[in-house]
Amino acid sequence: MMLDAQICYSALKSRDARFDGKFYIAVRTTGVYCRPICPAPTAHYKNCTFYATAARAETAGYRPCLRCFPEQAPGYVPREVASDIVIKAIDMIQHDPLENGNMEALAEDLGISSRHLRRLFEEHLGISPMQLVKTRRVQMAKKLITETSLSMTQIAFISGFPTIAQFNVEMKKTYFETPSALRRRYKHGPKHSASDKNRLHIRLAYRPPYDWAQVGEYLAGRMVAGVERFEQECYRRLLTFEDASGVIEVCGERRGNWLTLHVPMTLWPHLQHIIAKCRALFDLDADTDRIETRLANNPLLKAITNAKPGARVLGAWDPFELAIRAIIGQQITVAGATTLTNRLVEHTSGDKAVMVEGERWLPFPTPEEVIAAPLEKLGFIRTRAATLRAFSQRYGRGDLTFPRTTTLEEKLDRLTAIKGIGPWTAGYIAMRGMGEPDAYPYGDLGLVKAYGLTGKAAAKELHTALEAIRPWRGYATMHLWRSLVAGEKE
Repeated sequence: MMLDAQICYSALKSRDARFDGKFYIAVRTTGVYCRPICPAPTAHYKNCTFYATAARAETAGYRPCLRCFPEQAPGYVPREVASDIVIKAIDMIQHDPLENGNMEALAEDLGISSRHLRRLFEEHLGISPMQLVKTRRVQMAKKLITETSLSMTQIAFISGFPTIAQFNVEMKKTYFETPSALRRRYKHGPKHSASDKNRLHIRLAYRPPYDWAQVGEYLAGRMVAGVERFEQECYRRLLTFEDASGVIEVCGERRGNWLTLHVPMTLWPHLQHIIAKCRALFDLDADTDRIETRLANNPLLKAITNAKPGARVLGAWDPFELAIRAIIGQQITVAGATTLTNRLVEHTSGDKAVMVEGERWLPFPTPEEVIAAPLEKLGFIRTRAATLRAFSQRYGRGDLTFPRTTTLEEKLDRLTAIKGIGPWTAGYIAMRGMGEPDAYPYGDLGLVKAYGLTGKAAAKELHTALEAIRPWRGYATMHLWRSLVAGEKE
């Protein structure tokens, strides 16, 4: 893909953090590539080449800068590329670590051959999918070397390298130093302290602005008792895997453009998965500058975003959990929905409680447990109980597992085909549970009110007005909700 060299160089000179991760600067005289925020003296324009991805810079023969840490840059999917398939593939590689670099499985999920996928990558990015995978692995390994005290063996396998030998070769090839030498170089870096040796502390970078206060405000009233908590500017959640369980914590930081993720030792084997999930949950890779420029096509949204920029569309740790909570929340208040959800979780998971540092935690129920629960006795009206069971049955059978090629419209149609799920619920599930940036809860009364519309045709009028800011209607939703006074949100 083509970059405007003059714009890139201007961003470099100003150290503009809004461009962090969106391109990299390779300096011919040093053989190093950097982030736009690198503290090193600015190279002369004639010596700079600009690349859209770190993988492309490495393919061209440049090594990562040891001052600005390219591996710590926020993720970015360059939507300027012409192919939707390439965009989806990049997103999958960044957020769904591939087992052994399985390109065949990746291509199959995209509905094309691996050969065609490689051809598209070469055409639009100048690299192969495997080169992007290798760069992601090396970046993860470098991050763990400099930010943790994990052993090299642990780092190699957590980062996705099939063998220690390949880990050593790739790290030496990329950084011109062995992993041990890199650790010695950063021996005074931000590793966890000896008194906290059972937890890792990982930085999750984002491009500013990021309104962590908005995140806390939105989540605080929606916490499911025992499953998650938001207190003292930190989000905590119980995670359960087949081989382990533990409580993670994600905290906002007053200094620096990152959140800090705290992971207990029991969950270290799943670290890469947890990082990817947290980045999606808190929408850390969004290009808010680009999104809000598009929202400015609407005068009202322009005024709202200018007043409070940086709103994010929060995702979900588990799509099923988010969907169940959305169905429960139909046509009732947020507080009422939270009460009913808490009651369901306590009934289905109360006997599976986990004690962590003296605190009681509960796993969210499975589809089978929701189906078997006496929903009517727990306070659910009969029609709502029927919808919850119907959705759980479809989800448990895999009917609601969508390939990457599925369009937003197809997802909405499949969801609304379930009796009791209307456009509001389907849009909300797609927006937060499926990561669709253009989805929104159609007909939401809060959105209509925030937009200043009234009457029976208000929902259609809003739908028409939001056409001009596609594909970012989900972000418009968050900005409009936030513009309402407390207590009037969806």
